Amino acid sequence: MLTLLVACFSQMDIIFHARILDLPEENTRQQDLERQTQAFLGSVIQSILPVVAKAGLRLISGLLGLLLERSDIISITQTRVCGHTFHHLPPADGWPFP
Repeated sequence: MLTLLVACFSQMDIIFHARILDLPEENTRQQDLERQTQAFLGSVIQSILPVVAKAGLRLISGLLGLLLERSDIISITQTRVCGHTFHHLPPADGWPFP
């Protein structure tokens, strides 16, 4: 499931339509996308973070390579999902300090 999520990440509605959330005027489409984004962050991302935190470097490296190969990284990094995910990863043992 994790590999499929990474491989298809940029195709998900909450990523593909993320720029709608940055529009100054609020509308029903924007509110719906905000609810979908929060649901994704609260359910899918929260359940995957513990798996990623315990995964080996080889798996993480492979997933990162897959993400870089199949996605538009610039548009992904500008989404709320990306910002939320990387700010909530648990630190590795002793990282950033030995």
